[in-house]
Amino acid sequence: MLTHIDVHYLIGLLTRATNGNDVEIELGDMVQDAASEKERDIDVTVTKKNNYGELEVYRGIEVKDEKLPLDVIRVEQLCQKMSDMPALTHRSIVSASGYTKPAILKAKKHGVDLLEIVNWENTIEGFEPIRTAKENWNLLDSQLVNNVNISFFPENSEKWAILKSAIAKGHPSVCNKSGEAIPNLPNMKVLAEGISNASINKWLASDEGQKMPPNFSANIDLNVEMNVDDKGGKPHVIINSELIALGNAHISGTIQRIETKRNGEFKMLMKIGETIPICCCVIYETIDGHLVGISMSNVDTMSRGLFISYEERLKSKIFKQKLR
Repeated sequence: MLTHIDVHYLIGLLTRATNGNDVEIELGDMVQDAASEKERDIDVTVTKKNNYGELEVYRGIEVKDEKLPLDVIRVEQLCQKMSDMPALTHRSIVSASGYTKPAILKAKKHGVDLLEIVNWENTIEGFEPIRTAKENWNLLDSQLVNNVNISFFPENSEKWAILKSAIAKGHPSVCNKSGEAIPNLPNMKVLAEGISNASINKWLASDEGQKMPPNFSANIDLNVEMNVDDKGGKPHVIINSELIALGNAHISGTIQRIETKRNGEFKMLMKIGETIPICCCVIYETIDGHLVGISMSNVDTMSRGLFISYEERLKSKIFKQKLR
């Protein structure tokens, strides 16, 4: 199910598909309200300039994701809000639940376009660039699970006991041979995660890894030489003010890849009173909770992608940002 935040991103995606690449889309934009003499937020704005750099289109779009159709009171409030923003050249409302008949009449009186998100039932018709059955739109979602252990060995074997004891107590700081901090590598925990991920990805790209089926479980046993620069500089750890160079690491354990086909949600953006869709999209929720999507329109034959991280989907409000 799409969240409230997802719907706002979805409208940004569909708006991009509708207007092409020569526009600027912003979510959570601020527009001057002449009546209150202060800036107020608009869910989505579309800005387009002509060849001379002059503002040609400044569209404001209010997005509503509610359980019931928007009634005349709600639509009247939104129409009044946008009418007090003289900078806007076009005004629209998008509803994920439709509108009541009085609401439609009210918006028409105010010159505000009403749009709605509806299910895209027939993917064979309606869009010239895209004519394919829904079953051809499955997303192959892959998740890699690793259960590995990593052991570090100092370049000087006599320091092994000191290193082992320090690791057991916590995560020693990592630096280069001069004792300087290494960007994005504060301690051995981060170092271990980075080495494990890089080594596993390298194994997957090897001849042995390439032979694995889509779903597999395999044991790995890897020895890794470490360096922190293109000159072969070894990472060092600081233990009791002493620099100890790390020679190599050993990674062993099990990795598992789970690949599943995921069905998408098919949506269209329709203008109230018209029968031809403006644009369409298909969106998927990945195993990790991320949202990925692709949109198409009759404006051109370009497809445009969308990615919303799981963390972003948990937010209650979108702060101002450009949608590229």
